[in-house]
Amino acid sequence: MKFADFVSYTKEIGKLDTDLLVVVPSLASPEALLEHLDCLSKQSFQYFNLLLVLGEPFDDAALQSALHGRKFRFGIILAKENGRRGCSGAYFAGQKYAIEQGYKSIIMGDDDCMPLDPGLIENLYKNRGKGWVAPAIRFVADGYKKSGFLAAPYSYSLFSTEILKKYGLTYLPMFHGADDGELTERIREVPFRISNYAEHPYNLSGHRLFHFFDRSWLFLLHSLIILKSPRGFAYNLAQFGLLMSLCLFFLPKYGPRLFFIMTRLLLSYTYGKRAHDQIRSGYQDFVFPESEISAPEFVRINDTDPSYIDSPMAKRLSDALKSAAANLRRKVLVVNTYSLIKAFLIAATAKKAYVNIGGGKCLLLSDNSSPAAHFAKLILFIPFLAVYTLAISVVFIPVKILKQPNTMRYGLD
Repeated sequence: MKFADFVSYTKEIGKLDTDLLVVVPSLASPEALLEHLDCLSKQSFQYFNLLLVLGEPFDDAALQSALHGRKFRFGIILAKENGRRGCSGAYFAGQKYAIEQGYKSIIMGDDDCMPLDPGLIENLYKNRGKGWVAPAIRFVADGYKKSGFLAAPYSYSLFSTEILKKYGLTYLPMFHGADDGELTERIREVPFRISNYAEHPYNLSGHRLFHFFDRSWLFLLHSLIILKSPRGFAYNLAQFGLLMSLCLFFLPKYGPRLFFIMTRLLLSYTYGKRAHDQIRSGYQDFVFPESEISAPEFVRINDTDPSYIDSPMAKRLSDALKSAAANLRRKVLVVNTYSLIKAFLIAATAKKAYVNIGGGKCLLLSDNSSPAAHFAKLILFIPFLAVYTLAISVVFIPVKILKQPNTMRYGLD
């Protein structure tokens, strides 16, 4: 497929004669993208073209209206996708464009990964001879900031197009989630690190944990299906077994529904848009106004220290278990948390549990009103967890070995 096969139109605004292309896909609002453009306008080096790949259902008319009359030192190419292909499709299209148009270097950004460091692009481009240049990433969550280095291709890493020609393009069928990890594993190069940074929100913090409830499960499914790291696979499989078992035993109707959907998708090695379209738990039917759940008998759990995200796993698990034990047979409203597992474990032990999902709304996590039924479920949960996790391991590992796609040099033929 060629780039033209992916888009309904392209529009050039002050396109430059340069060998550097910056690709930023966007499925979100024009407002977020305009903020991104403001950051790029403050870069010390602006001799590049910016390809904005606008996915469905992006309001490109509103963006074009907002851009009308504005002047930029860098060139802009607007490209509207002609179908819904997720982030994977947008990056794939951008990489196709870079190779077809003869660019020598490509920087892959994300619309919510902000290039706040004004020297970022200049230093990336200055070191372009290294092949793969990775900046520091400053993660932010509710005022907490932490900088670190990640071999993350879509967080303002620069690649020579020769590297893409050697290893291949983003694996298009992933649609959304784990496509960046798969590309990182496939590119057998060590990135050259620079101290300049881009800033990215922690996507698993606070209300985001439940605001994108169904989408979160697609990320976990994709990580198990496509990534090859044995350590990461063991961690994700254990997490999958625990969370799915909790869904089956303690969550209301959407929990068992999600359990059966996710188990079927995993064991049938279904991923990408097909999986995305099938993960419909129906949790929206269990969302209620927060005003209905503010009775004094509810214990309110409000985690306010976002640095919890980076605390050791043992500490986080211990805290989750202690909190679950402390709220046995109590009514609980989780106002804010930085741990999905903690919220689910509280749901397992509480008499009734809700979690705040923002916008003045709460999601019912569990209703264990009957003491006898609740204690029976608690007793049966542990042996079921062990058997279920072992069973999916025995079945899925051979399936993964047989069906793992060969993505080397993907998209180049």
